Amino acid sequence: MNSGSGYFRRTLSIRSQRIQERRSVEKLIELRGQIDELVLDKASVSEIYSLVCQRLVEIIPARLVWVGTKEPDGSVVLQAYTGAAAGMMEQVVHKGIMPRWDDSDFGRASVGNALRTGHTQFSNFIKGEEEQIRHWRELAELFDIRYSAAFPLKDCDQTFGVLVIYTNQSDGFLPGQIQVLERIGKRLAVAMLVSIERKRLEDSEERLRILLEHSKDIITLKDHEKRWIAMSRVAMDLLCLSNENFSVSSLEDVWKQKPASKANLQWIDEMDKIAWETRSPVKQELECKQGDEQYLVFDLVKIPVFNQDGSKKMMISIGHDITERQRIERQMVHDAQHDPLTGLPNRRALMERLPRLMEGVRQKQGMLALCLLDLDGFKEVNDSLGHHVGDQLLQEISMRLASMAGNGNLVARLGGDEFVIVLHQLRDTDQVQSIVSQVLQAIQKPFNFDPFSHDHLIQISGSMGVAFFPLHHEDPENLLRYADLAMYAAKARGGNCFKVFEEDWNTKTKQQLHIRKRMRKGIEKEEFRLYYQPVIHLRTGELLSVEALIRWQDPENGLLNPGEFLPMIAGTGWQVELDRWVLRTAAMQAKKWLLEHQPLAISINISRDYLLHADFLKDLRMILQTSPPSLSQYLIIEVLESVRQDDIAISLPVLQVCREIGIRIALDDFGTGVSSLVHLQRIPAAYIKIDRDFICRIMESNENRAIVTALAAFGQHAKRKVLGEGVETLELGKELLNLGCYWGQGFAIARPMPPEQVYHWYVNWQIPKEWRA
Repeated sequence: MNSGSGYFRRTLSIRSQRIQERRSVEKLIELRGQIDELVLDKASVSEIYSLVCQRLVEIIPARLVWVGTKEPDGSVVLQAYTGAAAGMMEQVVHKGIMPRWDDSDFGRASVGNALRTGHTQFSNFIKGEEEQIRHWRELAELFDIRYSAAFPLKDCDQTFGVLVIYTNQSDGFLPGQIQVLERIGKRLAVAMLVSIERKRLEDSEERLRILLEHSKDIITLKDHEKRWIAMSRVAMDLLCLSNENFSVSSLEDVWKQKPASKANLQWIDEMDKIAWETRSPVKQELECKQGDEQYLVFDLVKIPVFNQDGSKKMMISIGHDITERQRIERQMVHDAQHDPLTGLPNRRALMERLPRLMEGVRQKQGMLALCLLDLDGFKEVNDSLGHHVGDQLLQEISMRLASMAGNGNLVARLGGDEFVIVLHQLRDTDQVQSIVSQVLQAIQKPFNFDPFSHDHLIQISGSMGVAFFPLHHEDPENLLRYADLAMYAAKARGGNCFKVFEEDWNTKTKQQLHIRKRMRKGIEKEEFRLYYQPVIHLRTGELLSVEALIRWQDPENGLLNPGEFLPMIAGTGWQVELDRWVLRTAAMQAKKWLLEHQPLAISINISRDYLLHADFLKDLRMILQTSPPSLSQYLIIEVLESVRQDDIAISLPVLQVCREIGIRIALDDFGTGVSSLVHLQRIPAAYIKIDRDFICRIMESNENRAIVTALAAFGQHAKRKVLGEGVETLELGKELLNLGCYWGQGFAIARPMPPEQVYHWYVNWQIPKEWRA
């Protein structure tokens, strides 16, 4: 009887357990459906998490349920929790023992394993001995928890989070419950993904709304039936549509409202057709009228979008407003091809248009004349009256040239005071003479830069060179070069005239190029030499310095003086290269004498181009950095006359730097007719070298003797040494001493010599008896 009653009780218990399991499974299935409904109702994922936690506490029943999501750094973020043991999670967070899903100690328990493997994990807090759950076991005992189950929130083999349930039921979790809970975990993963996607979509729609509202571009989306479904504010304004009616509007609707826009809109419709047919983007510039006069230009792109089955889905139109860009580009093109001062075409525009003009002349079997004009005495106007007057003069000249050239002919400014007139409607060369003569006469007319006074009249002339196409050359660059040669020939005749190019000038040019090429090889083969000519005190014989003078040991012509080759490279890049070589070589010689305990200053002639070149001071500093500190005391820079007169404002800062680093300045060629006491005052020169031609005439000119006497007195008062160049005879040296000029240089003292002979000469040289006191 007892055994029968025990069997009956066990049977009832099993049946009751199955009924309880079936009811809980039914409720779990119902909960799964609720999750789907919440997702469809666009409930937030946090609302779904909270509901699931609450319902599972009731259905299981559970002491605690929580949901967490995994982060890339291995942590788990708590999203929702509830239950009678909710305080347990608060302590977990407070103590910093939140589970992780990486390979750390807190990641090797059931929660971490579920997140890593994607499989459900169970823990028994009564029998479990794992060290990883030691802290949790203490809390489980405190909050009456026996078992836990961690269900991964998983979709398509990707785990996003975990659903964790804690219970104190003696039998833990029923098999039927586990299956449905795993499906609920998948539903939560889907809800999470849907929420993320929905948020992304909402953000995207908001960004699109902001974009359409604030964009300055045309942006439109049209469906396959040509109806607009989205449109930027700019597009609405151009089409006279509003937020209320654009979505039901089509091109035909706009045509009715704005008949004048039909041409542009028809072209937009044509672009749509081309894009649909080619199944690729179509690009075109679109001009739209805004208001009565203003036009806007858009760079419009049509992008067709198709469904997966290949049917039409929508047409995206994006039009960037390029009105201002086109204006700037046109202005940039104009600026790049026109002189900013006169507004005339510049050299670039000339060389671009000249080939087209030449081709037109060729087809008509006509003739073209390229006339290059250079103003005579323009630098003097700039120096005496200032650049602002010079600029006004250039502007007036440009207007006169444009007026004289006539319609169809091209007038350009090359730069500085050089202009070009291209006459391309000629029958023969005789026509040019009268036109050019009239141009030169027009330039000679006085310029009045003060309308209230006749005291500001300026008269100037010009020199012009002419070269003909196709008579002289068929290449634009060479034709311009020939006109340049002819212009210099006109200058050589005294200016205020014109010359036509002659073929023998081209031969001379080729000779110059040949010499320049030989000089280039000469630098590479070290054919150049520096000779040194002493500067002494005529009375005591004291050696002040030596001047470095270049020579060329030319294999073809022997030892050449500078006058035989330097004019060939004047004003070219080779002038700078040769000056750089002279500076380095002379500095090396000064350094050598200094290290040999025989220090001697060397004066070095520096051309205008090198002195004003950006590399001059850089080269000088590099030389001094690799030399003894006192070397700068033994270097003297000789400033040429052209630098003093034309570029004094630019050269003064360079000369000031030279003086600051210990290098002395010599004022060379003084007395050639352009120097002045103002320049003597401004240039920080320690030495004043009177030009050799001036010195040679003191024996026959009382005026020259008076000037030398005055300069010597000035030098003594200003503590500057005054040197006479070109002391070729004993009589000249004696006369200089009588005039108070005690320093000299010339053949009567010594001829230029190689560096190794300088000290030998000085030891053996005797002061002439005529110069002794």
